Amino acid sequence: MKGHIRERSPGHWSIVLSVNEGGKRKLKWHSFKGNKRQAQVECARLVSEMQNGSYVAPTKLTMNQYFERWLTHIEPNVSRRTHERYKQLLTKNLAPVIGGKLLNKLQPFDISEAYATLVKDLSPRTVHHVHRALSSSLSQAERWKLIARNPAALLEKRDRPRIEKKPVTVIDAPTTAKVLDQARERRLFIPILLAGLCGLRRGETTALRWKSIDLERAQLAVIGQHRAMRCRGGPGEGRQERQISNRCPPGDGRNRITALEGGAGGRVAAPWYSH
Repeated sequence: MKGHIRERSPGHWSIVLSVNEGGKRKLKWHSFKGNKRQAQVECARLVSEMQNGSYVAPTKLTMNQYFERWLTHIEPNVSRRTHERYKQLLTKNLAPVIGGKLLNKLQPFDISEAYATLVKDLSPRTVHHVHRALSSSLSQAERWKLIARNPAALLEKRDRPRIEKKPVTVIDAPTTAKVLDQARERRLFIPILLAGLCGLRRGETTALRWKSIDLERAQLAVIGQHRAMRCRGGPGEGRQERQISNRCPPGDGRNRITALEGGAGGRVAAPWYSH
């Protein structure tokens, strides 16, 4: 395995690597900008990488093209909601900023600069979500030997926008009782009651079935949830909302048993049981 350099113009070099693939000699070309000594050092580094198996062949794959390839790869392995969110973060939010860059030329500085641009229009928390999606995709590129290392993993927390923690506003017991009194004659009374007293999310409340409730033990099993997914309709229909039902797998942290009586909310729930 050998390599040599050729000067194309002052300060611009071609690094030519000679490799044996399947019994045939092939040449791999790399462009380099610098002086002769720097080009020789870079050539030696590439030869060393080829010898120890960490060499990454040059590619003209752009970030836009790679995002599409990665999203196709993960689609069977994640939920539809997760895939839609990754697609939004990468192709809608990040691609307009770095989509034209070559994958193997992306540097940590490019990513940090992209985040500084995104935070002008997006919240810092959304930019952090962009970072997680990008880092996950680039980790796959590293495993596929498309890049030598994941540049997003080199960024520290201080290289990303700071998230200001805001206090969460919740309603207290008297307010909850007042809401239940106002909703008592409405169709949504039971869903509101269960959501307020059992701590259920909206999707978990709408996914409840009678088989999830054990009246003898006064227990409710949360084993699934409904989610509203955006999907593209037929010609002229645009984007539509539709409901899908997800059953949480066994051992999932979202599976839980909730008491239907007792505790701090027991006094508020008493009128429901008295009817």
